[in-house]
Amino acid sequence: MKWKKIIDDNCDSDSQNRPIPSLLVQNKVDLVELSQPKEFQKKPYLDDYAEKNGFCGVCLTSAKDNKNIEECFQQLLGKTTLT
Repeated sequence: MKWKKIIDDNCDSDSQNRPIPSLLVQNKVDLVELSQPKEFQKKPYLDDYAEKNGFCGVCLTSAKDNKNIEECFQQLLGKTTLT
């Protein structure tokens, strides 16, 4: 992913030379057909995609339903280290 590489290449890393944490966020999960989600909407697919592309995790959100918004930020904050 070109944009992810640009971020990783141009942002400061931590003291252990790890890139800044990037979380893959799928928004609008309120619109996903729960009985038959498409392959790219399924958690296992997203987890695999995140791992292969250097994301620290996945968060499924819905701003409309206020679902997992705070949890998404908490998950990202949990991946940061202060040194």
